[in-house]
Amino acid sequence: LPGNPVSVLVNLYAHVLPALFAMTGRAERRFHGFARLSEDFEFDKAMTFFLPVKIETKSDAVTYATPVPTNGSGDFGRLLQSDGFVELAADCKSFAKGTVLPLFTWTGG
Repeated sequence: LPGNPVSVLVNLYAHVLPALFAMTGRAERRFHGFARLSEDFEFDKAMTFFLPVKIETKSDAVTYATPVPTNGSGDFGRLLQSDGFVELAADCKSFAKGTVLPLFTWTGG
């Protein structure tokens, strides 16, 4: 796992826990489903990015994800303001408001 606290936590939820659960036959997972991005977001590096978000399910029964600004993968304290993260694909740099993204929550709920 990477060394920065945020990277370790995100990789644990996105990769390690699902692998451990699969190897032990458990159905538990942290993948929550999908959420719509509540605002435009730009990420200009050619890599998959896990964006911390605050989630809200509105009266239209759609879950919306609002980006939580951080100061990078060492900014563990800012994760307290997030409910989880969405996965941004490496082959895209611009993510428009309303884009549907895979959502992972810290509680698994």
